[in-house]
Amino acid sequence: MWLAPLMRLLRNLKRVRAMEATGKVEYYDVDRGFGFVSCAGIEGTVFVHASNVRTEGTALQVGDTVAFDIVPGDRRPVGKRVTLIYGG
Repeated sequence: MWLAPLMRLLRNLKRVRAMEATGKVEYYDVDRGFGFVSCAGIEGTVFVHASNVRTEGTALQVGDTVAFDIVPGDRRPVGKRVTLIYGG
């Protein structure tokens, strides 16, 4: 029966929690709508899509400090609920 494995998968997905972090924007392409953030404790960079940036009216720029939640992605960690830290 296919239902039991699906229910197990859904229970396991609910256990995955986001990790809160701060980092610096290493690359961001406004036209393409994505970029990458470096973060202490994470090997490599974290992928950030424009749809996950919560700072209204301001595009991220290289060197900006941001706060975000890290969740597992297909190829690398993904940043969700990304917020610019002013003065950071």
